Amino acid sequence: ALQAMGHAGVLDPNGRLLQSGSVGADVAEIQALLGLAGYDAGAADGVFGPVTMTAVLALQEDMSIAAEGVVGPGTRQALAQATGILPLLGCDGQP
Repeated sequence: ALQAMGHAGVLDPNGRLLQSGSVGADVAEIQALLGLAGYDAGAADGVFGPVTMTAVLALQEDMSIAAEGVVGPGTRQALAQATGILPLLGCDGQP
């Protein structure tokens, strides 16, 4: 199986829900992508804290999606649009 290249894997809408208190490499990737999209999520340290929350809420408000501060499928899609990075959904090249 092919592995996700770059940031595309973390934008998969089937990824785990990320919220305040979440920790991991996927959080760090989301933080980096928020920065790339122009939202200051602080250091990409893999800890979903208050600065990351503020960045997520700003993205959600700007993209007219429910501003709940939770990174789920809709927020991942909005982040993909904001950065121009398409999510990697499968190995067969289908969207």
